Amino acid sequence: MSPFPDLTLPKVSESLAGRSEVHHLWPLSQDEIQGQVSTFLTMLTSGLSSFKTSGTSWETIVTRMRVGGYPEPLARASEARQEKWFASYINAILQKDIRELANIEGFVQLPNLLELIAGRVGSIVNFADLSRTSGIPQTTLQRYYTLLRQVFLVVHLPAWTPNFEGRVIKAPKVFFNDAGILCHLRGESIGSLRHDRNRVGAIFENFAVMEIIKQLSWSELSLKPYHFRTHKGQEVDLVLEGRTKQLYGVEVKTSSSVTSQDFKGLRYLREMHPKKFTKGVVLYTGDQVIKFEDNLYAVPVSALWAK
Repeated sequence: MSPFPDLTLPKVSESLAGRSEVHHLWPLSQDEIQGQVSTFLTMLTSGLSSFKTSGTSWETIVTRMRVGGYPEPLARASEARQEKWFASYINAILQKDIRELANIEGFVQLPNLLELIAGRVGSIVNFADLSRTSGIPQTTLQRYYTLLRQVFLVVHLPAWTPNFEGRVIKAPKVFFNDAGILCHLRGESIGSLRHDRNRVGAIFENFAVMEIIKQLSWSELSLKPYHFRTHKGQEVDLVLEGRTKQLYGVEVKTSSSVTSQDFKGLRYLREMHPKKFTKGVVLYTGDQVIKFEDNLYAVPVSALWAK
């Protein structure tokens, strides 16, 4: 029996031509899986700090990441059965969906490219490096990468680039649409993730960032997601920009405790744009909401799905 509750899948409605809306149908978010609506974005963008949280253990967080949000793996109780589904799904995407989009001969290269990208999740996209490592010509590799984005396996997070020419990195970061698929491509099991947090950092960032991106897809707040990084190494994992250019920063840490040093990227962003910066949070694996400074908070990652 599956350890997860019964799932209600999101419905896709149709409307008359010229009166329709287009929505990305992402894998299920954690609050959808639990049949509730997260208040995280509401709290982030308000003057309040009363984030809802739950006492979610590290073991439970790892299980949530490893299983992901696709309905079929969620309904399969064993990790081996989930693995078979991930392998079949990826093969179907590469062999069918991409073949329908483009007549290419590189189907042998695409699985290898996916694994290379999986090893660089949360990093700046560097086509030259990927080309050298994979042996795929850079122009061909960029075409393959675009196809992977078109089938929504790979998610492109653009850089937030204010008018500070030469100080910020303008290249996007890369993520996968689902942490379960990412774990499969990286060969990670629940056991390997639970016992070695050093292996989890990029996967955990992918998991948290995608949870927020999924919530943005139905939110009425009209926030646009970016990342921020300077050439000197100051960075914020996720920057959300509102209609009037107000900024909200999110850092992601696997640690169960947070120090003042964990806020250095958020402080830098606040100093650059003190009038636009509204609130910054560090998502971590502890269980307390802690105010560090004005508009800077440590918030348990469970705030993304807590009741």
